[in-house]
Amino acid sequence: MRDDFNPTAGAGFSDPALRALSAFVDGELPYAERQQLAERLTVDRCAANAVAHYRAQRAALRALFADLAAQASAPCVVLRVRMSWWRRTALAAGAALAVLVAAMSSHGTPPATQMSLDEARPCIAPVPAQPRL
Repeated sequence: MRDDFNPTAGAGFSDPALRALSAFVDGELPYAERQQLAERLTVDRCAANAVAHYRAQRAALRALFADLAAQASAPCVVLRVRMSWWRRTALAAGAALAVLVAAMSSHGTPPATQMSLDEARPCIAPVPAQPRL
């Protein structure tokens, strides 16, 4: 089975027809529809090829994930660590305090004040001119 092979390409199947073929392979069709589709597969070669491809794809996927299915059915033990009420309270208080400190640190900075030029003049020292060479 190739990854790029698409048996339904160019066969003119509609989306409901493809869903019906997939449901047939998965065993999800009611008995009457399943019988109708089985009869159709005897005469429609394109539909039969698509069903064969879907079955091969399903078998490949089952083989690929067989180990996971075996692991999923194995019993597992979940240990839950219990935390005392005062630890949960301390954890919540610490988280709240961290959020509060972060909020205050970003909003607690006073805005920059503007000075007039006369107020700033004492801060500015004259720069001596450098001699030209």
